[in-house]
Amino acid sequence: MDRPRIVCRPKKLFLRSQNWRRAFERRNSVLMKTNKGEQKKIALERIKILFKEADIIFDENKTLANSYIKKARKLAMRVNLRLPRVLKRKFCKHCYSYFKSGSYRVRTKNGKVVYYCFACKKYTRIPFIRERLIKKLKKR
Repeated sequence: MDRPRIVCRPKKLFLRSQNWRRAFERRNSVLMKTNKGEQKKIALERIKILFKEADIIFDENKTLANSYIKKARKLAMRVNLRLPRVLKRKFCKHCYSYFKSGSYRVRTKNGKVVYYCFACKKYTRIPFIRERLIKKLKKR
C-alpha cells in the first residue's frame, strides 16, 4: 500500500512589495505620528464630526448612522479617550444605535434617568447625583 506523499511548500517571504508599503503607510498615519496629547485632540475632533454626520444622515439611513457611532467608539478606544458626557448619552450602550427622536424613550425613575432603546429593547439607567448635590448646596 502506497502512502500519500506530504508536500511541504516553502513559506513565501513577505518582501517589501507594494501591498506591504500601503499597509505600513496606513498603520503610520497622521494619528500615529503625533504625540499622545495631539492624538487625543485629533481623535476628539474626528469623533465630534462622526456624531454630527450620524445626526444628519439618521433620517435617511439608520444603519450608516449606527456605523458612524461604532467608528467613533473604536477611535476613542484606540487612543484611550473618554467620550464627553454629552456624546455618551446619544447612543445605546448595548447595541450602539444612535439616539434620535423616535428611536428611544427617556423617563425619570427613583433618582435615575432611564433610556429605553427601541432597537435592542434594553434599558440604560444613569443616576443624576450631581443635580441632587447642587440642590442640597443651594438649600444650605
